[in-house]
Amino acid sequence: MVQIPTEGLQINVGSLLAEFDTILKEQKEISNVTELKAWWEGRTSLDQRMKSLVESLETGVLGCWKGLLLPPCSLPELQQEAISLTQVLQANGNKLVTKELIAAALSASHRLSPEEILSLARGLVGNQGQEVGERLSDIVERLSPLTGDLHTPAQIILMLDKDLQRLPWETIPLLKGQRVSRLPSFHFLLGYMVTHKHQLKSVLKDGIDPGNVFYVLNPQGNLPNTEKTFKAWFQRKAGWDGVIGRGPSQEQLRTVLCNRDLYVYAGHGAGVRFLEGQEIQKLSCRAASLLVGCSSASLALRGDLEGAGIVLQYLMAGCPLFLGNLWDVTDKDIDRYMEHLLKGWLGSRTPDGSSLLDHLSRARQAPKLKYLIGASPVVYGLNVCLR
Repeated sequence: MVQIPTEGLQINVGSLLAEFDTILKEQKEISNVTELKAWWEGRTSLDQRMKSLVESLETGVLGCWKGLLLPPCSLPELQQEAISLTQVLQANGNKLVTKELIAAALSASHRLSPEEILSLARGLVGNQGQEVGERLSDIVERLSPLTGDLHTPAQIILMLDKDLQRLPWETIPLLKGQRVSRLPSFHFLLGYMVTHKHQLKSVLKDGIDPGNVFYVLNPQGNLPNTEKTFKAWFQRKAGWDGVIGRGPSQEQLRTVLCNRDLYVYAGHGAGVRFLEGQEIQKLSCRAASLLVGCSSASLALRGDLEGAGIVLQYLMAGCPLFLGNLWDVTDKDIDRYMEHLLKGWLGSRTPDGSSLLDHLSRARQAPKLKYLIGASPVVYGLNVCLR
């Protein structure tokens, strides 16, 4: 376990949270603007501010320690440099420094600036960082052309506190193309591992059958563009079943979650009006669930309590993967995201089964507003693949 010192952060996390709240507040205000040009200009400006916020999470908060988020790099040269530098540091009295820590920090060599290299040196050896910084600079110069694409494919699981979970960490530049999901705690991770090992039939073990899908499309009847985008496509998919222009019954939705491989919800919110969270958490949920309504993956904060939201009740029911939005989104742009994600994932075929998380980053490029809308979808749970 590594604890990153916070006193030297370039940017205060509290200020980023305040900016995040302001962006979402102004987004709601701009949604009431009737003049199209002003509407687009306002939302485009907010998109750029969200982009700056995301980049600040990497450069101003994680800084020189950003490499700790990446999967291990198998590059032999990096491992050798880590061993050599660790021996030097330990010989000078830094007994707490390990080669694993050095290797993890150096795995982001291709993204470390000169200032971050010096900060890393100071973080490792304190005020003696100048000499170590020079050595690190030489190492980074040798490694940076090599470390960009050599990370072992692995899932990165974020466990964020009640405040940090509000922010779109998945879209920082460092994690672009990585398999990233969230879980509330290690207890949930342990539960998933036990399920994966002992449950005879689960989509985590067997994969997703792309013909065993249920959809709920425009259940309240007031998203005509969403219905037009997906209706014909969903209806002609072999093995797919669903409802359009109306909601499912409670019993129907219970059956879907317990027996289908994939549940797709394209409507407002997370569909709580059709089956409440208290009922969902009583189930043994088999279906990976994609719920792309507004704030479907948000966790509401009340005082000092941890966040609460429908996503947690899906996870308590054993849902293998839950995709939803951290904040409110517009229908046309999130439809572009969902269309790109579903067609890219379900239409692909690889020898080891196409991974859903491999397609999330690409789908973020489909919306016109790639941060205000494209950064909102996140995944809770573990990765699922097609059979």
